[in-house]
Amino acid sequence: MIATILKSDIGRYAAQMGCGNAIFMGAAEGRLTTDKVAYYLSNVRLILQRSPVHLKRASARALALGDHDLAEHFAAKRAEELGHDRWAENDLQHFDKGLKTVPPGEYAPALLGLLHFLEETIERDPATYLAHVLFAEYLITLMGPLWLTLLEERCGIPVRMMSAVSKHVEFDKQHASEGLNAIDRLVTAPSKLVPMRAVLKRVIKYFDEFSAQVMAFEGPCTTTSAT
Repeated sequence: MIATILKSDIGRYAAQMGCGNAIFMGAAEGRLTTDKVAYYLSNVRLILQRSPVHLKRASARALALGDHDLAEHFAAKRAEELGHDRWAENDLQHFDKGLKTVPPGEYAPALLGLLHFLEETIERDPATYLAHVLFAEYLITLMGPLWLTLLEERCGIPVRMMSAVSKHVEFDKQHASEGLNAIDRLVTAPSKLVPMRAVLKRVIKYFDEFSAQVMAFEGPCTTTSAT
């Protein structure tokens, strides 16, 4: 039940991205410049670097709470996510060599806020962190292909330079299905529905704020790449 409701919430959000999410609208209107995309990718690289850290912490926290099945799930998930930041790193190399843009060392405030919120979520109740994982994986399967097409056709950003997105579109089709099954299997208490929807709502809010900050970014980027 919880998985079905969360899936519906994400689907409703995806359906209105064309008139409500800044980077989706920016791509549709041809306003995502190479500098904005490089800035986006530098932030994506950070969250991909942090995801295995969060999953390791979620596994340890679940174990401390006595939920061995949830701990094992997060441990297996961490193994799947290791090294994905290299996709964003490779994309940024394309921008540096081909388009002479380098991302700045300052990250979007909303992304940093999201990372802090996820850390708090894991400490409070690691099971509710599954809502964020589902959002990330299901949304990209719903909207990633169209966003990539818009970037290429209307903004001149080739799909080959966006492997951090395109590879997740490919892999997360299965991962999203597995995520839904994991929630059904691991989160059975009806009382978890409200806090999980609350986590999802906050994650969406941070994502929209991050998207607006990407669109507000003014290049050209001139500093060295962030580490």
